[in-house]
Amino acid sequence: MVPSGGRATVWADIASQHKTDLVIVNGPVTVHSYFRVIIQPIITPEFRQHTPNFLFMDDNAPPHCAGIVTARIQEIRVSHMVWPAMTPDLNSMEYMDQLKQRLNDQTPPQSDLAELHVALVKKWISLPRNNIMRLGRSKRSCCQAVIAANGGNTHY
Repeated sequence: MVPSGGRATVWADIASQHKTDLVIVNGPVTVHSYFRVIIQPIITPEFRQHTPNFLFMDDNAPPHCAGIVTARIQEIRVSHMVWPAMTPDLNSMEYMDQLKQRLNDQTPPQSDLAELHVALVKKWISLPRNNIMRLGRSKRSCCQAVIAANGGNTHY
């Protein structure tokens, strides 16, 4: 999402019953920003709160696979789902699509990064809980469909 004057990278996590706070990183996500802003303050406590049913899933982007990140995930014994190559169906982007649509429908549009940050957080908070729960419930069947398709595309 890019208003005039900058770029923001947005990260969030959805579980079966809840969502995390929205994390906004100015610029691209690096190994160090991912570790400092997401793994340490969010993933570690989320894991501790939801053990033993916590399964961490990411898309194997370079910051997600860095040594410091994988070492921390192993250290706290997080179950980490290996993301098969070429499986975009596992990416829960439905909530981000909803967020983008809500921002695009807003008039007037955001004029700078500060306004974009405020709008993103407000829209994220306002996503209906039943949408989050529906997405969480669909994950098991989505994973089963990807397995049945040998990692290929599915209807998700």
